[in-house]
Amino acid sequence: MSSNTKQSKSLKEDFAQFFESPSRETLRELLRNPTGEYDDLDFKRELVSDDEIAKDILGMANKSGGAVIFGVDEKKEDNSFNSKGLSYLNDKTDFKNKVQKYLPSQLDFDVIDFSYEESEYPKLKGKLFRVILIEYNPRYIPFLPKKDSDKIKALATFT
Repeated sequence: MSSNTKQSKSLKEDFAQFFESPSRETLRELLRNPTGEYDDLDFKRELVSDDEIAKDILGMANKSGGAVIFGVDEKKEDNSFNSKGLSYLNDKTDFKNKVQKYLPSQLDFDVIDFSYEESEYPKLKGKLFRVILIEYNPRYIPFLPKKDSDKIKALATFT
């Protein structure tokens, strides 16, 4: 097995472990060596508009579920990642309600905030991250948006 194959397998295992049991430790392991985005993993530098988040959630829900992690910056020139964190976290319930207005009620997702204030995480100390975990529920596919916006159109399928 090549080292690239081993590294890719390890990263997928880190993601699977994080998705199954989201915690500060499993997120830290996932952020240690990010090598790119997958269909089921998306990094965002900062919080974006509610409709853009809803579009990402719809796309993942229609494929196989996944996670969106806010606070990770991808450098386009060399595809490297920087776990820079967010400057603030707005109210999680309010955030979820604003995004939910674009999504069908059968689509399940969770919002988890992570704050690294402890010294055992030196590279992440003082950083904030928001994670959206999108459940895969093939029973209701395709998920369609409930409401139009600049980013999404009702009755459009996102995959």
